[in-house]
Amino acid sequence: MTDPKAIQPSELDQLPDRDPEETAEWQASLDAVTKAADSSGIVLPLIGYLANSKDWELVFSDGLTVVFMKNVPENRRIVERYKLPKQFLTYHIITEMVHYTYLGVSKQYVYATVSGIYRSLGELDKANRFTEHFQAASRTPWIVRMLDGALS
Repeated sequence: MTDPKAIQPSELDQLPDRDPEETAEWQASLDAVTKAADSSGIVLPLIGYLANSKDWELVFSDGLTVVFMKNVPENRRIVERYKLPKQFLTYHIITEMVHYTYLGVSKQYVYATVSGIYRSLGELDKANRFTEHFQAASRTPWIVRMLDGALS
């Protein structure tokens, strides 16, 4: 394995807008990626891209740090030994995001995001529970009234 190319945070948001040739060159030069979210609790766009790509395998995840390896012959031994189901990543990130509320990240942001994740997974009971947490944490009455319909 070659040394992974360092990705600057400013580059992460630009990934979808890149020229296809530049993206192919970037992908070919990268072996592993670490970091799931920034310090404000926002999941980096690159994580979703890698999690949905068949070209990348998840080999480590604890919610805060993730490691993906390119699915190429040079990485086969490591990938076969450490490959994790990619759905682990979702639940690790949820756990870490909830932990962020103890570190000062907005509870409203975390609860709304986690509710949306659970809703997209079809886990409506959990989604509704986090919507209720959002309502309880919110100090803005119009938001609570607006979300009353989301639980119905």
